[in-house]
Amino acid sequence: MLKCKEQVHGHLSVINGVGSWDGKVQKKFPLKQVWDFFRPKLPVVSWYKLVWSQPAMPRDQFLCWLITRGYLTTGDKLLSWGYQGDFNCAFCATAVETLNHLFAECSRYKGLYSCLFSKFTSRIPSNSWEVELNWAVTAFAGPSATCRVGRIIWQSLISSIWRDKCKAKHGKQILSLEKVQVRVKSDLEVLCEAEDVGKFL
Repeated sequence: MLKCKEQVHGHLSVINGVGSWDGKVQKKFPLKQVWDFFRPKLPVVSWYKLVWSQPAMPRDQFLCWLITRGYLTTGDKLLSWGYQGDFNCAFCATAVETLNHLFAECSRYKGLYSCLFSKFTSRIPSNSWEVELNWAVTAFAGPSATCRVGRIIWQSLISSIWRDKCKAKHGKQILSLEKVQVRVKSDLEVLCEAEDVGKFL
């Protein structure tokens, strides 16, 4: 706090009884400049538009943001923190649950990918989360209807994996691939009223 106070003193002053920032007196105090001063400026990440573009389902965007940042607690993290238990993948039980396994290696991911993207591409998904993320960033970068729909489907794919994983861990039944496809199609119809979603799913 003291460090911030020292930093602010170099910019904040009072001129003729009016608070000023960087020695400039303005009718309104420049809160945006003060905010920009304190807010750390980081480079824009490559996946920004993939996660935060519109139209989108907010729940899917938020989950995708958490996942791309690596903020969600996966089995490997729990093991590294010393927790005891079964931290294998809830879908296939063939490996410890990691971001890379859930969103690249797992049969559930590959099945949903094939189900949701069959009309987009004949590409076979890799076994690397980084490769999968970079593919989606590149494949759905443009403003076209195909790219907009692709981003929505990708967000649905990623959030569906996480939500189904949580259901499975708590002993609840998960949706079949076909039911996930129906749900994604329903989301698309809400978000893309003018688009012919049938050609994408």
